[in-house]
Amino acid sequence: MIYIKKAIISFPQPLRRFLLGLIYLGQTFIWLVKGKPAPPPHPIKIRTILKYAQRLKIKNLIETGTYLGETVLATKGYFQKIYSIELGRKLYLLAKKTFADDKNVKIIYGDSARVLPRIVKKINQPCVFWLDAHFSGGITAKGASKTPLLEELKIISRSKTKNHLILIDDAKDFTGKNGYPKFNELRKFIQKEFPKLRFKVENNIMILTAD
Repeated sequence: MIYIKKAIISFPQPLRRFLLGLIYLGQTFIWLVKGKPAPPPHPIKIRTILKYAQRLKIKNLIETGTYLGETVLATKGYFQKIYSIELGRKLYLLAKKTFADDKNVKIIYGDSARVLPRIVKKINQPCVFWLDAHFSGGITAKGASKTPLLEELKIISRSKTKNHLILIDDAKDFTGKNGYPKFNELRKFIQKEFPKLRFKVENNIMILTAD
C-alpha cells in the first residue's frame, strides 16, 4: 500500500485526491466493520485534527514527520500556514516537489528536535502541533532516537505563545519498547511540562488542549 500511495502522491492534485479518497473509503469501511480498532485510518485522524482546530479557531499547523504528505494534502485548504518537518531526504524531496505550488505550505528538511526551536521561536499565535515523527522502518529515517517526542514537547513547552493544541499520534505504541516511553510515564511528563492543559486520548491520538 505504501508504494501505491507514494506513486499517487506525485500525481496531479485532482487525480491524487480522487485515488486517495478511494483508498481511504475502503480503509474506513474495514475499520468500522472491525469495531474501530487502533490505529484508525487516516481520514479519522484528519477529522480529529480539524475538529479540534476549528473548535479552538487555530489556523496554523506544525507537523513533525511529513512522511508521504497525506496530512498536509488533507489540511492545506483549512490552515493558513503549515510547517512540516521531515528527516528522510527522499521523503522531504518528494513533499517539497508535491507542495511546491502551495504558498501556505513550507516543507523543512531536518531533525525535528533541531528544527522545531526555530519555528517555535518565531510563532506569535496558537498552533496545532501534530507530532508524528518516528522511525518505522522502510523509507522512514532515524534520528538520534527512534522518536524525538520528549524533546519536541520540551521545546513546545518553552514557547512564549500559549494555548497551543498538541496532538500526539499512535497512543497505543507508547509501551516502553522501540524507543517509545511508557504511556503512564509520558502522561506524567506531559502533566509536568503542561500543567494547565487537559489530557485525553481520542482515536488513538493523545490530545492536549486548554479547552
